Amino acid sequence: MSTKESIVFLVEDDEPTLCRLANIVKEQKHLTLAATASNFHEASVWLADNTIDVLLTDLGLPDGNGKQLIEQTRLLYPDAEIMVISRFGDENSVVESIKVGASGYLLKDESEKYIQAAINQLLQGGSPISPAIARYILDYFQENELAGDWGGGGSL
Repeated sequence: MSTKESIVFLVEDDEPTLCRLANIVKEQKHLTLAATASNFHEASVWLADNTIDVLLTDLGLPDGNGKQLIEQTRLLYPDAEIMVISRFGDENSVVESIKVGASGYLLKDESEKYIQAAINQLLQGGSPISPAIARYILDYFQENELAGDWGGGGSL
């Protein structure tokens, strides 16, 4: 694990979940929770004026979509680590989040220890993904391969 302190920005509109995730971040000495936001506008304004190392974001925000926030973060901070923590585990949400720049994707019901480990894995260059989400991703690509969307038809 890196000894460098990482600046974390947390975006979540559900207050109990926000508090839970904030506590998970605060418990790790190498992480600094710089700020939290509960909607897209607030997060977007904060991001424009501050620097981050890690964005933890929900997708379903009351005034926008977390995917837009991921895109903005990628433009402002190309080296930032971005992880979705959401209740949305459908194929479209997962694939679209990854396409716009998310490096990890967790479901909100994961344990505190799992989320802590996932943040650390993210900071070490990994791409933490909830097991159920990994299944969606595999199914998505297997279905597209079978449908011939990959072209070429050759083997790996």
